[in-house]
This record gives sequence, C-alpha cells and structure tokens, in this order.
Amino acid sequence: MSDAELEGAKRQLRREHAQQLQSTLARALMLGEYAAVFRDPGMINTLSRRIEAVTKADLQRAAQLYYKDTNRTVVVTMPKAGSRP
Repeated sequence: MSDAELEGAKRQLRREHAQQLQSTLARALMLGEYAAVFRDPGMINTLSRRIEAVTKADLQRAAQLYYKDTNRTVVVTMPKAGSRP
C-alpha cells in the first residue's frame, strides 16, 4: 500500500465518521456500539485520532495475522440444471 493509498483510506474513514456524527440517531447507535463492544462510549470522540495513528506497519501486522489460508472460506455456486443465467 502506498502512502497516498493509506492517506486516501484514512481520509475516507474520517469523512464517513464525520458524516455519521451529523445524525442524532447515528450518534446514538455509535455510542451504544462503542459502549457495548469496546466498553468505551468516549471512543466517539477519539476515533478520528485513532484512524490517523494507523501506519502501514499496523496494516502489515493485521494482514499477516488474519490473511492466512486457514482463515479463508471459498464458496462455489452452481446454477440449477435447466435454469437461465
């Protein structure tokens, strides 16, 4: 991932977060999610800083941890006999 791609991804995540903050319902849902999942409703105020702190090394570590052959699922679907595409 290039520096420009990383910065573009961060910019998109920050923009989406800012847009969500415009809606009262979205803010309430985010507060509930952060409280339930992360036990930190205050994360709503620090998410932009956390996004900004992500580095290419962080992405590499996550990719090595989660992108493994043992963590994948392959689904092959076949149309029913006689069905039209």
